[in-house]
Amino acid sequence: MTRKILYLAALLISSIAANAPAQIKIRPIRVPTQIKLPTASEAAKVLTRQNIRIAPLDDSEKLESINESLQEKNLPKATGTTPSVRLSAANPILSDENRLGYFKPWNVLVNGNSVQFSEAKYFGDSSLYVGFKPPAAGNYFLDLSVAKYSGTKFTVFTMDGKNLITQNYPQAPDKYTHITFVLNFADTSSQGITILADQGWEFFDCEISRIN
Repeated sequence: MTRKILYLAALLISSIAANAPAQIKIRPIRVPTQIKLPTASEAAKVLTRQNIRIAPLDDSEKLESINESLQEKNLPKATGTTPSVRLSAANPILSDENRLGYFKPWNVLVNGNSVQFSEAKYFGDSSLYVGFKPPAAGNYFLDLSVAKYSGTKFTVFTMDGKNLITQNYPQAPDKYTHITFVLNFADTSSQGITILADQGWEFFDCEISRIN
C-alpha cells in the first residue's frame, strides 16, 4: 500500500513539472528612496512664525479717536492721555489686578506674540479678558492691536455692567490695525473687561490710558 501511494505521488509531481513554464519571471520589488526627516531645528523654523509688530497710535491719533467717542456721548473733548497699563500676548501679566486672560482661545502661539480667538455669538464664547485696576475714577481709553477681517464687529463690556459697547469696523483697509473704546470707571475698584468678536480675530497687545 505504501509503495502504491509513493508511486502515485511521483506521478503527480512529474505531471506538475511537465506542465510548468520553463522560466518563472519574478517582478522586481522597487524599494522607495529613503525619506530624510527634518531635524528639530528645521521643524522649529517652519512652526515658528515671525513676530508681528503693529505700530502704536501716536498722540494725535489717540486724541482723534477719543474725541470721536466722547462726541457721540455728548461729553467734552479730551486734551490728552496718561498711559496706565500696557499688556501683550508676550507679557500678559503685570500684577494680580493688571493682567490678561484667554477664554476658549482658538490658538495661543507659543513662539509668537499673539493669541487667536474664534467667533463669539454668546457670552462665554471665545474671548479676551483684561483685568485692570484704574488708578482713579474717570474715562479711560482702551486701545487694542489686532488682526481682523473687514466688517468684524467687536463687543466690549465690563463685569459691573456699566460699559457695553459694540463697534463695527467695515472700512478699515488693513488686516493689522487698532480697535479702540472709551470706558468709564466710577471708582478705583478692580475691573474685568471682556472683548469678543463676531468673526475670528487675533490679539497682539493693548494699552489702557486715562483720558485727561
